[in-house]
Order: sequence, then C-alpha cells, then structure tokens
Amino acid sequence: PDLRIVPFCAFNVIPEWYRDRIQKKYSITVEEWEEREGVKLEDGLYRGLMRRGAGDELAAGCAKSQMFHDASQATM
Repeated sequence: PDLRIVPFCAFNVIPEWYRDRIQKKYSITVEEWEEREGVKLEDGLYRGLMRRGAGDELAAGCAKSQMFHDASQATM
C-alpha cells in the first residue's frame, strides 16, 4: 500500500516490520468484504466434483485422469 517493494521472504520472516502493521491498517472482516463486493467468499471456492457426489470416477483429478482410466480398462 505504500508502494515499497518488499521481498517475499522479508515480508514473512520479519512480520513486525512489514506484514503486521499493513494487515492491521488495511484488513477488513469477511462480512465487510462480502457486503462491499456483493458476493459470498465461499461461492468462489473450488469444490471438486467428487465432493458433490457426482459419482463420476474420472472427476477425481490427476490420479484418475482419462489416460489412467483407459489403461485400467485395457487390463481388465
């Protein structure tokens, strides 16, 4: 916010010099942000299809990719 460029490691390793003061000055609650933006923060979270109960075994991500699925079907 003050236009200084602070290296990532300094921002995290010396929080009392950089991070704490800035977060205290500029932070807002989730409720304030949702009201200002007009959306629920949780609506933007990614939820995989498996959690939705889609039942599609290919929707599990990398471990169950189409190639993995095809290979497993070929061995049956």
